[in-house]
Amino acid sequence: MTPILPEPPAGSPEADYNASIRTIRSSVEMRHGKLKNRFRCLLKDPTLHYSPVSAGQIANACAVLHNICIDNNVTVEIVVEEMDNQNYEENPREENFQNDLAEGRRI
Repeated sequence: MTPILPEPPAGSPEADYNASIRTIRSSVEMRHGKLKNRFRCLLKDPTLHYSPVSAGQIANACAVLHNICIDNNVTVEIVVEEMDNQNYEENPREENFQNDLAEGRRI
């Protein structure tokens, strides 16, 4: 569903329709953000790492688990502090990153 453009006059049925669409879209985006906060696998880059069927099954499983958590009052714990305090230079994998990247490009 898309809003009617250009913006219709206030008070018209088209303006009411646009207002409803905006309200619904805001609600959907907020809930999608909460789902992505709970299941970080949904935050990955837009590249599809699985077949479309598997990706859909993963998203459905996350939605079901999210609803179970809501029903049981399980809150989302966002751990931002640990990431900010992490010393990225201690990652042994990081040392070989440039070499691995160059090797991958050669292949």
